[in-house]
Amino acid sequence: MLAEWIKEQFNWKALVKCIVFCTIDFAIPLWYLVAMIEVYIVWYFIVKTGNEKRALKLIPFLFLALMIQTSYCETKGLDWFWKMNFVTRAMSWFLMGYYLNTENAAWLKKWSNMKLAILDVVGCVILVIPTVFKVPVRFNIVGTLPCATGLFVLAINNSGKSINGFLEFIGEKLSLSIYIMF
Repeated sequence: MLAEWIKEQFNWKALVKCIVFCTIDFAIPLWYLVAMIEVYIVWYFIVKTGNEKRALKLIPFLFLALMIQTSYCETKGLDWFWKMNFVTRAMSWFLMGYYLNTENAAWLKKWSNMKLAILDVVGCVILVIPTVFKVPVRFNIVGTLPCATGLFVLAINNSGKSINGFLEFIGEKLSLSIYIMF
């Protein structure tokens, strides 16, 4: 029984599925860790060759591909792993975070908390529309970009401010464990 399970989980098909779709069937929540390992490997070569600025130019294309891919998969009701890969699902957000920590993003960091909150609300409204209303295309992912960007910049702009000690403890000390366990 155990030998069959091991044979089923560790074969060429599972290896390809893990590399291409960042999927480990017996540990589905770990897809993100697989994706980030792949992102870091690619990023290593990008940095080694001095192509960080060129990589940042890919951000709009990666997010466009992410939105198209996710909207298509969710509209067609495809299995979750079809929309999970390190290129669109992880590299796009990694590059966004990298960009937000460059001097080029200084203009975004000057936004007021009110503008960022409005950006978050707009993103949330877009996220909810396909859930509340019957629409032919499930475009929830489109709202993720303004919402997440607003939250990222809000966090960067207010990094020295304390909100809640308990939430900070969870985020700093427990978030990885919570992610892996649940």
